[in-house]
Order: sequence, then C-alpha cells, then structure tokens
Amino acid sequence: MKDLQGRTIANPPMDAAVSFLTTLALRDAGIDPKTGVKRFYGKNHYACLQSVVIGAADACGMAEGALRTIEKNEGRPAPGFASCPPAFRPLCSWCTAG
Repeated sequence: MKDLQGRTIANPPMDAAVSFLTTLALRDAGIDPKTGVKRFYGKNHYACLQSVVIGAADACGMAEGALRTIEKNEGRPAPGFASCPPAFRPLCSWCTAG
C-alpha cells in the first residue's frame, strides 16, 4: 500500500462502500487519501479496472467479488491483483498495473 503514495488510484463511484474502504486502507498505510494520492471515481467496477488497463490509473480499489466476476467474464486474470490489508478483506481488492 505504501508504494501508492503520489500515484493515481481509481475507484467505483465515490459513494460506493469499497471507495470508502479504499480511503480507510490508505489512511491505515499512512497515506493521506486527499493529498497523498490522486483519486479517480469511475461509473462502476469495470471502469475502475479499465482505467488501470489503459494506464489512466496506477491502481484500482474494488470489491473482490466484482474482480472475480470480471475475471470470469473476461476469461483472464486482472492485471496485477493484490488483496487489501487483512482488516479490509474480503470487501476490497487492489488491481495494479503490471
């Protein structure tokens, strides 16, 4: 998580629970969620993941269930998957470029 400092993080809409959990996970990692990263809020989980795929964001915070559904529908794994810190599982996952 700490390597996300200064990078762009995508999320589903701002009012989504996982977007709030992303904020908490950033704070837990010692990153100010307002000034320590650039936040981007997409229309849904697909937009969040797509922003990583096209390079518009460095990471995407999304629900693990949504990530698994996208992987199943696309027939391939998401780019660079990592789970959120233990306190936030299984509600939140990270996809990072690479």
